[in-house]
Amino acid sequence: MMKCLETNQVCSEQDKKCKNCKLDDCRKSLEILEEYEYKEEKRKIQKIVKQLPLKCQSCNMIRITNIQKERVYCPYMINNMCILK
Repeated sequence: MMKCLETNQVCSEQDKKCKNCKLDDCRKSLEILEEYEYKEEKRKIQKIVKQLPLKCQSCNMIRITNIQKERVYCPYMINNMCILK
């Protein structure tokens, strides 16, 4: 049987991963973690968008390639200047 990583309780279901666990404590802690990660990722994306030039902030051509390194790709951006008018 597997133990919960947070509470060390033993899951009643054999060989189930935490996401499929029946323990309420397990599920609650996983939901909290997932919600925190989602909010953190959203905050990082907003930070990246704020650093872009004003024209590019609402552009739908921009793709975030790496959230951790704050890398953005746009086919119309050259030397941090948008060539679209």
